[in-house]
Amino acid sequence: MNFIEALQNAGCQVDVVGYEREDRSAPVPLPAGFSSPRRLVIESAQSPTRSALWMARAIVNARPFSVQKYVTKEMADLVRRKLRSNRWDLVIIDHVQAAWMVAAIPDDLPVAYVAHNIEHRLYGDYDKRVAKGLRGRAKSLAYRREARLLRHLERRTAERARAVWTLTDDDAAALRSLGGGTPVWSFSVPGQCFAHVDRFPPPSTDIGLLGSWTWDINRVGLDWFLAEVVPKLPADLTVVVGGKSRYAPGTQIGRVHFTGFVPDAGAFLRKCRVAVIPTTIGSGVQIKTIETLSLGVATVATPVAMRGLHDVPSSVRIESDAAGMSAAIQDLLQAPRGDGAEGRRWWEDRQARFQAQVKDALDDLLSAARQPPHRNR
Repeated sequence: MNFIEALQNAGCQVDVVGYEREDRSAPVPLPAGFSSPRRLVIESAQSPTRSALWMARAIVNARPFSVQKYVTKEMADLVRRKLRSNRWDLVIIDHVQAAWMVAAIPDDLPVAYVAHNIEHRLYGDYDKRVAKGLRGRAKSLAYRREARLLRHLERRTAERARAVWTLTDDDAAALRSLGGGTPVWSFSVPGQCFAHVDRFPPPSTDIGLLGSWTWDINRVGLDWFLAEVVPKLPADLTVVVGGKSRYAPGTQIGRVHFTGFVPDAGAFLRKCRVAVIPTTIGSGVQIKTIETLSLGVATVATPVAMRGLHDVPSSVRIESDAAGMSAAIQDLLQAPRGDGAEGRRWWEDRQARFQAQVKDALDDLLSAARQPPHRNR
């Protein structure tokens, strides 16, 4: 379940505006209530030329690079048409990367800002980890610029909003500290619901990792796992890395196999004897972490990966260093495989809590805004 589904369950009509991804092999029909002005490539690694153009425009417009690549005339025009087409009760800005569209929203129309991360902290933390040398210094300069501009944009967006919705208590506190006095809420997002199975299928690998590894902030955790943890594991254990990475699908490096894009996350994770989440930088809640835990798969994760999550299933081990992670993986490999029931119960409790939180936040926001009772969003 996500915010869209929770709003619909609360009785709202929800219209969603966003881009379709250009990297899909074939266009996918949009569901009812979804609008897109165009398909868009957003991965910087796919086109250095396009990335250079984004950076040039970001510098000219004094915008963060991670925001500039979403700025198009087609999107601005679509948003304006949508706003003129109906008497909306509320506009929700999802991610700070969409905050450039705030200028198109009438001042008297309430805005809720969904902050999935404290973005300026992400880039500030990564800046401290970049390699030395000319390339490292250039990347560090870009990340410091990104952190500075994102902090300013996060503060301005929070000040414009009638409410700020975050995914962890820590992020809520961080956004309150930026000032402005806007009410800040924290939500227990449950992630998607995977199809129920009575028992796990036979495992196809010992250790599995799933994520989007093309983003520097995600990749640093994977690099740490491969460099520090894998050498401490027994040589006969197999490791599969699912998700886009710098390596072509099918690449084999020692005992580590890279699959590329994974179409069915649930099926991939259920075939791992142990799932590993080696995140070393982050804020907000990782949806992939929530979804892994909801499956009840034996999991070893870093404290950063588990940020904002409490009362997790007993199949989860939390380790902060390579030796501890290696030992925990080997312990779980020796334990009997579960059936996923505990993870399912954990997800159901989280879903019920999330739905109640969204209803309360929505009622509070619209009551404060003194809007009419009809609910178009």
